[in-house]
Formats: sequence, C-alpha cells, structure tokens
Amino acid sequence: MILITGASGFIGGALSDYLEKANFKIRRSARNKISQNYFTLNLENSSEIENSCKEVNVVIHLASLDYLQSEKNFSKAKKINFHATKKLYKEAVKNNVSKFIYFSTAHVYGENLKDCVSETTDLKPLSNYAKTHLMAEEYLYKNAHKSKTNVIILRVSNIIGSPNSSKLKTWKYVANDLCLQAHKDKKIILQTQGLQKRDFYSLENLLITIKNIINSKEKKLINEVFNLGSGNSISIISLAEIVKAEYESLFNIKIDIISGKKQELKTDLRYDISKIKSTNSYYSDFPINKSIKNILKYCKSEF
Repeated sequence: MILITGASGFIGGALSDYLEKANFKIRRSARNKISQNYFTLNLENSSEIENSCKEVNVVIHLASLDYLQSEKNFSKAKKINFHATKKLYKEAVKNNVSKFIYFSTAHVYGENLKDCVSETTDLKPLSNYAKTHLMAEEYLYKNAHKSKTNVIILRVSNIIGSPNSSKLKTWKYVANDLCLQAHKDKKIILQTQGLQKRDFYSLENLLITIKNIINSKEKKLINEVFNLGSGNSISIISLAEIVKAEYESLFNIKIDIISGKKQELKTDLRYDISKIKSTNSYYSDFPINKSIKNILKYCKSEF
C-alpha cells in the first residue's frame, strides 16, 4: 500500500492515477473527503495522522501549504509543512514503512538558486514556504539513520504537465499560464522581459522516476537528498516561444508574444542532477514540448 498525501493536488492527483494504472494499491489522502476513493488526512489533526500509515509500505508526502498560503501565515506554514511532516514520519517509522519519499523544493537554495546548484550548495531560503520545507528536510535527514524507514528527499524544480482537473490551482504556474493565455487570448503577455532562467521538468518524467524509486533497491537511494529536474535551464521568453510554436502547430492559428518592460536581472542556472542521474531510477526521455502540447490540448477541451 502506498500513501500519497496531497492526492487531490496537481502532482499528487497525477501520481495517484499513474501508480494505480501501474497496479499499485494506493491510499489517496486529502484534507477533505472528496469521494469514497479518498482517505481524510487533515495535517492539523493528530489522530488522522496516526491512522494514515497503517498497513502502508511507502509514504509519498506532497501535502503542504502552498507558497502564497505560507507567506500569509508563517506559524501555520510551520505547523503544516514542518510539524505535521515530523508527526507523519514518526507514524511511518512506528508502522514499519519501508520508504518515506518527501517532496521538497528547489527554493530551499533561495538566493543561491543561480549558476551551478548541487546538493552541496549552501541553503539560504528566502520564503516561508522554502524555510519550512527546509526545516522538514533537516528533521528527516537527521533522524533517517535511526530507523529502518528509508528517507528520500527530492528537491523538485519546476514541473510542467497537464492537470487532471480545471479546478486545480495549476494555472498560476508559468507554463500553464502561458498555455492558457495562448488558448484564450491568442497571444502571450509577459510581465517582464523573460530573461530569468528556470529548470523545467516534465510531469511525465517525474511520474516514471517516482515509480522507479518505489521499486528500486539501490543503496544509492538510501537516506539521501536529491535535486530532481531536467538539468537544462531555459529562459521564460524561450518557454513562451515553445508554447507559441506548439500552439501554432496544433491549431494553425498565429499568436504573438508581447514582452513586458519590467527590468529584471538576467540570471543563469544549471540545476545539477548528476546525483539522481547516477541511480537507475531517473527518467528524462519525455521532452517539455510534448508536455506543453498536452497542456494546450487540455486547455482546448476544458476552456
């Protein structure tokens, strides 16, 4: 049995669907009981956390306050992103869970998320979201060697993929936003010049990588921290150009890209993923342009 927290979210929902199709037994959990297929897990409710790991082999922990919610309330972000993770891990250990896969964020590097970033780069988080994820990371890593529950911490970069519901908050993500603009407005408007570079990793690659991690018995994956992304950074303007090209190819409709006048620092980034690539679990054969094509098709069908 695999417990997936945050199963009603963008990545959690896609991961639940994918693993079920791959014949894994999944316990989808969410704050509210969406349907009979969901286990209610409010991370502010200790008794629900206590019950969540019973008969579970693997925990995939995605649930947290998002960036905006975390910035509004540091105390609540600390309670959910850190203290609840701590409680969940303790229950996992108590129930002899074999693997605890924690989804952290590349933003734990904060002001050092530039140039070459490896797992040894100094961590200087700037946001409440990143700070509380780092607190959870540090607790998990410190305690991982004290139990038989293998902790795998993934510092995930920017994920690009089509959501499984139009009601999800995924449209605030840059790739999804650009695709929705292309579909609705027949143009893409950037707030800045789009010079900042980011590492984008396809959702499809992520799903296969997680499945491989679940199945793996590699020693390299025992109690470790990994950067997880594509290892190839592109600028926002380049991403917009990919969206434009895929949209015009799919629908034979010309669209424009309008760059903003807001000045920004031109940053470079090489998200070093050599550590995860050295394992047999990492997958990267699905290019981001195909993910963008899938988002555009979804926009066409839903909006």
